[in-house]
Amino acid sequence: NLNDVWKYVPSASTWSWVNGSSNAPQYMGIYGTQGTGSTNNTPGVRISSAMFTDASNNIWVFGGGYGLGPQYQNTYGFNSIFKYNPLNSQWTWVNGDQGLLGAAVYGTKGTPSTSNKPGGTLNFASTTDSSGNFWIYGGINPYGYINATDTLWSFNPTTLAWTFFSGGQDQANHNPVYGTKGVPAASNNPGSRSSTGLVVDSSGNVWLFGGNGWDSGGNNNGFNDLWKFDTTTLQWTWIAGGNVTALNGVYGTKGVAASANGPGGRVPAGTWIDASNHIYVFGGLGYDSVNNYRDELNDLWMFNPTTLMWTWINGSNVTASGGKNPTYGLIGSFAPTNTPGGRGNNAVSFQSSTSSFWVMGGFGVTSANDYDEGELWNYDPSSNQWACINGCGLYIYRPTYGTLGVASATNSPGNRC
Repeated sequence: NLNDVWKYVPSASTWSWVNGSSNAPQYMGIYGTQGTGSTNNTPGVRISSAMFTDASNNIWVFGGGYGLGPQYQNTYGFNSIFKYNPLNSQWTWVNGDQGLLGAAVYGTKGTPSTSNKPGGTLNFASTTDSSGNFWIYGGINPYGYINATDTLWSFNPTTLAWTFFSGGQDQANHNPVYGTKGVPAASNNPGSRSSTGLVVDSSGNVWLFGGNGWDSGGNNNGFNDLWKFDTTTLQWTWIAGGNVTALNGVYGTKGVAASANGPGGRVPAGTWIDASNHIYVFGGLGYDSVNNYRDELNDLWMFNPTTLMWTWINGSNVTASGGKNPTYGLIGSFAPTNTPGGRGNNAVSFQSSTSSFWVMGGFGVTSANDYDEGELWNYDPSSNQWACINGCGLYIYRPTYGTLGVASATNSPGNRC
C-alpha cells in the first residue's frame, strides 16, 4: 500500500512526485486538527479509495482500505475524507473518523448534513457530477469481504455535507430488486455490490453499471446490468442488461447499435459520460462473447440513453488467442488500430476537462507481461481512437521518484493497481 501523490503533465510527457513517502509511508495516517491543513498531515496508505478534484484543483481522497493481514477478511475500511492543496502541499482532514471501522450516520434520506457520513468502506463506485459533487455507491463494509453495501451517497465539497440517498442501513448483503425493466419503483434496488461503474448525467440522474454482487440465485459474480437513479423521486429504474450474474457479452457488429447488444458481466470497469450523456464502459475482469471465464477485457462500449441501446465501438470481443493484447502504434499518437491491453483489477479511469478519457495502470496485459502495470492511455471519443501516452509496453516494477516536486522524463509511479 502507498500514500504517494504524483502529477503528470501531458504536454511535457513527464511525471513528478509531489507528496507522500517514497520509502516508509505512514500506515494509519496523521489527521491533525479537523479542518486545519498541515504539511505533517497525511491520509496514510490506502487501497481502493477514491480521488476527485474540485473547481480550485484541490484533490480530495475518501475511504479505501488498509490490510491488517494476508486475507480479504483482514482488510478494513476508512470513512475519512481528506483534501490536498497542491499550492502548499498540505493535507486537511475534513470529515469522517480517525482510523478504521468508522460507523455511518445516515440522517434523513435526501437531506444533506455535515453530521452525516458513510461507514468505512473500500471497493466502492465513485464519480463526480457537473456541479463538483462527489458520489459513491456500495463497496465492501468493515465487517468482511463477503458483506457489501447498497447505499448511495453524495458529498458537497463546498458545504462539506454528505447526503444519504438510497439503500439499507443494516450493512448486510441485499439481493437486487429489479422490478419491470424501464419502470421506476420505490422498491427497486441494484442490491449490494462492489467495484461498480458510476456516472451522473447532465440532468443529475445517477447511472450505475455492473460490479460484483449476489444475484437472486445466490451466485456471487459480475453483473452487466445498467440502472438509473432519480435524485428527485429517490427511485431506481432497471434500464438494460440481465438480472443475473456471469452473463457473456453480445457484441453484434462493431460500431452498430442494436437492442440485443450488451457488455458481459464484469468487475470493475472504467466508466465515463460525455456531453451528450452517452455512457462509456471499458474493460474489466469479465465475460467476452464466448464466455471465457472472468478474463481481462479491452472492449469499449457506448450506451445511448435516448435509444436505450449499446454499441460495441472499440477493442476485442474475445480474450483468447491474443484478443486482449495491446496495439501501441506510435507513442503519443492516436490511431484507429491502437488499443490498450485487457484490464482487470482497479485500473484508474478518469475524464479530463476536454472530455477525453484516461486509463492508468491496473492488472492487465502489456507487450511485456500480464501483471500489474503502469501504462497511461488516452481515448478521444470524437475520433474513437486510443493513444498510449506513457509507460507503453514497459515493465517498470518499482517507482522512480527522482526529486520531490521536480518533473523528469525518467520519473515513473511504477506498476500499480
